[in-house]
Amino acid sequence: MRAQAYSERLLARLFLMCLSLGLGFIFVEVSARLFLRYLATPEQVTWYASIPQVLDRPESVPKFSPHRYLGYVPTQGYRRGPNQHNSLGFRGEEIGRDKPESVFRIVCLGGSTVYSGGVDDFHDSYPRALQTQLNERGFASVQVINAGVPGYGTLETLINFQSRILDLAPDLIIVYHGFNDIHPRLVWPPEAFRGDNSGHNGLSWSVRSPSIWEYSTLVRMLMLRFGLAEPQTSLRRAFGSPPETSRALDFWMQVRDGRYPRGVFQTASASQMLTENGPDYFERNLNSLLEVAAANEVAVVLTTFAYAPSSVHETRLATPEYQRAIAQQNAVLKSLGSNSTAATLLDLAELMPDDGQYFVDGYHFSAAGNGLRARHTADHLLDNGLLPSAPPS
Repeated sequence: MRAQAYSERLLARLFLMCLSLGLGFIFVEVSARLFLRYLATPEQVTWYASIPQVLDRPESVPKFSPHRYLGYVPTQGYRRGPNQHNSLGFRGEEIGRDKPESVFRIVCLGGSTVYSGGVDDFHDSYPRALQTQLNERGFASVQVINAGVPGYGTLETLINFQSRILDLAPDLIIVYHGFNDIHPRLVWPPEAFRGDNSGHNGLSWSVRSPSIWEYSTLVRMLMLRFGLAEPQTSLRRAFGSPPETSRALDFWMQVRDGRYPRGVFQTASASQMLTENGPDYFERNLNSLLEVAAANEVAVVLTTFAYAPSSVHETRLATPEYQRAIAQQNAVLKSLGSNSTAATLLDLAELMPDDGQYFVDGYHFSAAGNGLRARHTADHLLDNGLLPSAPPS
């Protein structure tokens, strides 16, 4: 009898304990959801929230969205502080897809150095500074569009031009590339060096469903806090980690930590990889871009990649390997610019001073750097007769 009573009391206590834990979990779970819905900053929402929760907070929508052919593009209508994307997915103010007859449309193509990742305010970006420069010189009908996307190399720009930019009917494009085309060359073994960059980037796009634990906001936040999960808004969830043949990140981490050379670099140095994997695809992509542009009667300005050697500390451009690769690719740009009737060359690497005030990290431009770069570009367009007509006297 006593044993039965003891068992009943034990079961009652266990029930009350489970009930308390369950009610406590529900309370904290509801609190976590309310926090993300009403109190969290946009950055916290982007990191901790599920996709449906992010969509409930439009101001927290990630800066980039997956794209079937390009991997990702700037999110349409993105707003965060002084930065914004228009409804077509380009950094800056609203524009119409259809070009008015009176407008001369210039599109700037490239990676983060065209998007202007060194400045938070889109008004301080290089394309916007170029727009201002040309308007102030009397070219009121000129419109400059920022089609730069962080991380893009020449392959992405070629696809971007054909799939998104030609729809805007551009009259002229300004192409600026260099840094992002080095990473796909740092692959090993040599057969991993391929024109689709699959030796460096993930091979396919896939959507992974969240684990069952991530359906709980509380558990998901704890998993993210301790590094056991990836934010649902992260592009890595869609594209996966780089393949084992990609050596670019490992190279930089070893250099940064003073451990280079280790692993594969003991048998094949980064310098050897860049020698074996030359700027072949860089040149091929640019040639293809020139051909597509010529077929659509679009003028092209190719621009050499500029950086400040005295200011590239703590970046990959501080390494002699990356500096030699930039010199190689700039030589390709100079050759294309001098031997092609379809493009002119703006040698920005020669024109930009080695002065840290024009850069935030040695190669991403500051607001002052974007202004100086815009002046050099405007001068080039004027000197080469690339604008629609002379400004009024």
